[in-house]
Amino acid sequence: MDIEKQAAQLGMDEAEYKVLLRLFVQTSVAELSDLQDSIKAGGHEKAKHLLHSFKGASVNLGFTELADQSLYLQNLVDSDPGQAPELIRKLIREIRDLEKYFTASR
Repeated sequence: MDIEKQAAQLGMDEAEYKVLLRLFVQTSVAELSDLQDSIKAGGHEKAKHLLHSFKGASVNLGFTELADQSLYLQNLVDSDPGQAPELIRKLIREIRDLEKYFTASR
């Protein structure tokens, strides 16, 4: 990931982008954990709301692949919620990998 390039594409400097990236990582891990709990409890509307929020944040920071995965999960919550937990764990791993990358690039 080229943080400088991502920032420029969004009209920010690198420092501004890193602040948003740090907030995205912190918020996303918490929201995705809440998402797992919501799906387990049958709270599909809350789950779709959390996924919509995550998708929007992903798009805003230029993470289209994460946004695509969240859209897929939104549809899956209605059609086959039993498959959602594994995909959510995958998203959490990807966010944690992003956090590791961000930490290493400081």
